[in-house]
Amino acid sequence: MGTKVFRVIIGIIIGCALLVGIYFILPGKYHYRIKEFLQGMFNKNYKAVCRELKTKTVPGYPNVTFDTLMKKGTEGSAWTADELAVDKAGNGTYQVYADGYNVDLDLEHVMNDDTTQSYSRAHVRLVFNVDYYEKKLTNIKLVKIKVEQDNYVPSDKYYEEILEGLVERAVGK
Repeated sequence: MGTKVFRVIIGIIIGCALLVGIYFILPGKYHYRIKEFLQGMFNKNYKAVCRELKTKTVPGYPNVTFDTLMKKGTEGSAWTADELAVDKAGNGTYQVYADGYNVDLDLEHVMNDDTTQSYSRAHVRLVFNVDYYEKKLTNIKLVKIKVEQDNYVPSDKYYEEILEGLVERAVGK
């Protein structure tokens, strides 16, 4: 009887280890979707922050929300969050990530000459810093757009071109 219980416990441990191992080697398209699901199940603040941020409009495009931008402008979008400075009540600063895949973008004159930087079926990540106090988002900043391994910040002249390209994909222009 004791060996059967021991075998069942070992089987459960091995099964859990396999699931965790598979989770960590999954491509981002699936990894972030699972992370979004798990964060929504276990942390109501992450879920609330992401849900409210999705309803905010893209700066300069009053008819396009961030949710529309990611759902229609990319494939397989996922929203995840990390705490930067948060108290026990969930108030504080969060970093929110919106990941999307299979994006085609052409950036003209990226190399300061007449060449064009092209991204084909690229991973795009929007990185936000937001303050969440008393169940309301304040001080929302889109701090970085990451396309593949390249980072674009608001002071970069290609940042707006990337944002415009994503909006055009989302609204079908």
